[in-house]
Amino acid sequence: MSFSKYLRSKLSDEGINSKSLIAKLQLFSPAFEKLDPVTLSRWLNDRTLPSLEKQLLTFQCFESKFYPYLEYINSPSASRSLTKVYEGVFNNIESSYHSILTYKDFDLSISPSIEEMSWPKLQRSVPNFYESLSSYKRLFSEADKYNQSPMTFCSIRSESKVVSHLSLSTDIEILSSMFSGDLDIDFKRKSVFFNIGYYACRKHYNMLVGVLLNYIFDKHESIDEFYVIARGTDFLCLIESFGGRLISANRENGVIGNVYLLKLNVMKVLTNPFIFSLLKESYEVYQEINKNLS
Repeated sequence: MSFSKYLRSKLSDEGINSKSLIAKLQLFSPAFEKLDPVTLSRWLNDRTLPSLEKQLLTFQCFESKFYPYLEYINSPSASRSLTKVYEGVFNNIESSYHSILTYKDFDLSISPSIEEMSWPKLQRSVPNFYESLSSYKRLFSEADKYNQSPMTFCSIRSESKVVSHLSLSTDIEILSSMFSGDLDIDFKRKSVFFNIGYYACRKHYNMLVGVLLNYIFDKHESIDEFYVIARGTDFLCLIESFGGRLISANRENGVIGNVYLLKLNVMKVLTNPFIFSLLKESYEVYQEINKNLS
């Protein structure tokens, strides 16, 4: 179903005319303040397409859960400036000595898996990965406090070995153990945060981020913001290009790279064409994974 067909179906299902549809959308969001009958007619007849934000807001207006309708939304191409930052990050990763030795012949068609685990199990799954970071050492020193905190671990494996991984947690209280100072975080609000991950190549990054974003919008659609822990200035710049705002940082040694905490608005991230493309490209993969989760 195209966006125009969806809009026409809403006119029929709701039993309303174009004027009432405009009023409904304008009441729902200020983004539709300047919507007029001519523009709506162009949308209905598939002559023009609204912005990605307005497409998403339209589904939010009519649906209790808009995630199943993502496949009906078209997204524009990512900006050159964002693509340049992304290419720079992964050109460095894929040309590194470690990547050439370890992943040159790795099967890039392998799909990721998702599993729920505790922090201790996360450590065992990627041994020596987090222990080298003082930011995580503070967390592990309070292991008993967070032992039961749920962790969603998304990984790509070669046989039994994890070669790329990314994880997230809904227990944002953990961030207060990792970062000092007055954090711009409302700990009473439902949210999630991404841990530092590891990516053998850009294809793994795209898949892991896309799958976990599908997971968030499927399982935690009510959240308004989330957090990302990033390592090194390259990934700091990349997350900022997605709309992330730096709210704290920890100094690490020069080899590892400093650790940063960024805050992101969910709608701003979702309406980023690059991020939305990752979400859509991983949609079917996530649906297969979700069958096993269910």
